[in-house]
Amino acid sequence: MSGWIKLHRQIQASRIYPSKRRYTQFEAWIDLLLSANWEDSQIRRGYQRIAVQRGQVFTSRVALAQKWAWDRKSVLRFLLSLQRDNMVDIKTSKGRDTGFTLLTILNYEKYQGDESTTLDIKSDTALDIKQNTKRDIFGTLRGTYQRRNKKKKEVKNNSGDSSVTALIDYFSAKFLNATGKPYLPTWAKDGKSLKRSLEAGAGAEDIERVMDSYFSDDYYRRNGFDITRFCSAFNSLNSAARGLARDKSTRVTPPEGKYAAYS
Repeated sequence: MSGWIKLHRQIQASRIYPSKRRYTQFEAWIDLLLSANWEDSQIRRGYQRIAVQRGQVFTSRVALAQKWAWDRKSVLRFLLSLQRDNMVDIKTSKGRDTGFTLLTILNYEKYQGDESTTLDIKSDTALDIKQNTKRDIFGTLRGTYQRRNKKKKEVKNNSGDSSVTALIDYFSAKFLNATGKPYLPTWAKDGKSLKRSLEAGAGAEDIERVMDSYFSDDYYRRNGFDITRFCSAFNSLNSAARGLARDKSTRVTPPEGKYAAYS
């Protein structure tokens, strides 16, 4: 099956459009397409004006989480998965009151442009068949998507479950939050390092807890965040975190009264 249908933005006002319930990933993607600017504009954020171009979505993780009935981690993981599949580009700006996420829908003009003709469609189809790399409506190369999917499955199979993939996603989310840039994992190398940590007896929750310490440490920030380096430093970071927790649990609270001034 091939061809096009028109989908008007007014469908968002329909009674069957998702409302007050959790969106599926497909519905979330369609929502982004419907939310994208159809013309260039500017938005004021605090004291700055931000240019939002055609095909871009000006939003935030908090807004998307509320709209889709997801938690913010799920939103971030979904956006990162879209980025890995060459469906969107992500730009973030931090700020207590002025932070935002600017999403660029890749290939927006190709699929939403108004100037396609029958000749264009025929030419595109012939080119797609010739190159055997026909793009689907999400703007991704099927061949590229399948290869990446295969790598993900290899990581899952090597770990025995999806723990490694979940940890890579968690690390990527922390990386984006700390640097404002996406983390591009090397699935074989990073997956192998995390697999070794899991096989050594570390639980996924423990690894995520130590990741939190890793990203809050200025030393590692200066040297650059990386999954392989994190795994190398895991034991020392984990021991330090446990020692801190033990100190807190055994700390004696000074008595109130005349000795309080010496505490």
